[in-house]
Amino acid sequence: MRLSAPDDLPNHQEERKLGLEPEPAVLCGTLEIVRHLVQRLGATLDTARVHAILSAVVGLVSAPSFRVRLSMTQLIGALATRGYLRSEVGTPLLLFLIRQAAVPAEDALEGRRRTGETVGALETRSVAALHASAHHGAPLPHR
Repeated sequence: MRLSAPDDLPNHQEERKLGLEPEPAVLCGTLEIVRHLVQRLGATLDTARVHAILSAVVGLVSAPSFRVRLSMTQLIGALATRGYLRSEVGTPLLLFLIRQAAVPAEDALEGRRRTGETVGALETRSVAALHASAHHGAPLPHR
């Protein structure tokens, strides 16, 4: 199985600059595929590819869609399980995970009602809390 070269990964920031905001379903599908590859390939992923994945996901931390956030949270959990978040590039993803886990339940429910999405912040919060508690005590990289 071959993971795309770093240059093949979509650059979300560039798409935003051009006004080409991908559909949440496309982003979620891409994140799910990458999560599957991270889980399947595990330790065989080289540093350059892991860095490219981390950099691409960091570009999504401000995604407004709860579905995208949930897919990101699941991918971040898979990356953390394999120790890939220990670099400085992983710090924003760990902080994203902590912020998602800390969303108050009332805000999570209101966000879901307001947006009409089938997946809300409550589901993202639950998954983030699970991953954050599983990796509690793992030191954040120093800046």
